[in-house]
Amino acid sequence: MVGRRPAKDEGTEADVTDKPPTRDILIGGGTVVTMDPLRRIIDDGAVLVRGREIAAVGRTADLRAASPSAEWLDATGGLVLPGLVNTHNHLFQTLLKGLGDDRPLYRWLREVTAPAAAELSADACEAAALHGAVEAIRSGTTTVVDFMYAHPRPGLTEAVVRGLERAGLRAIGARGFVTAGIELGVPPALVEPVEAALDEERTRHADGDVERGRKAQVRPARAGARQALAQGVAGGERRDEHPLGARRMRA
Repeated sequence: MVGRRPAKDEGTEADVTDKPPTRDILIGGGTVVTMDPLRRIIDDGAVLVRGREIAAVGRTADLRAASPSAEWLDATGGLVLPGLVNTHNHLFQTLLKGLGDDRPLYRWLREVTAPAAAELSADACEAAALHGAVEAIRSGTTTVVDFMYAHPRPGLTEAVVRGLERAGLRAIGARGFVTAGIELGVPPALVEPVEAALDEERTRHADGDVERGRKAQVRPARAGARQALAQGVAGGERRDEHPLGARRMRA
């Protein structure tokens, strides 16, 4: 994990470049948790970064002597470890933090998440994704999977991708969709015909959205959470309380 908090005079606006650093960077003085096959932990260790690659891992004194011109980042008192991977996110919900603290899950879905999701705009999704990505980076996460299931209007997946790419985070966007549940309280704006959702993704792929090298890429989501929203807005506490199966909601 390589990162730092911005200085006070650097502002808060995202300003990310894909260009690798022109100087070597040496992060040292901390405890290096290598996660290598031997699970080595190096006290007073250092990591040398060259371009986009980790060039060396070892003792701080050894790497400072070998790389005297490298930019120095002092990690004394901290841990230096590989970036974390967060495989379950709904980044648009970053905007909803604190709005349902006193509600159990299904009330929160019914009273907060579903109504808010029905009003999403592209600007809101981009801002939410950027905010969530910055939070991820500051907590040591360098790769996320975002399950974007709410599509009250076109272009929201792309808006999430824009937010992620502004932050420079590696990401997979899992494009889900809701095909049923109005009778259970799902807002009609969130329900999509299957073919409409698939056509949007076919267009994205035809336009070269997943070209090699793009940091945030979009893939169809798996079906694991296909009924959670409908079950949640209906207030069900168990899967078998509502006959909403895989054939009626897909992701």
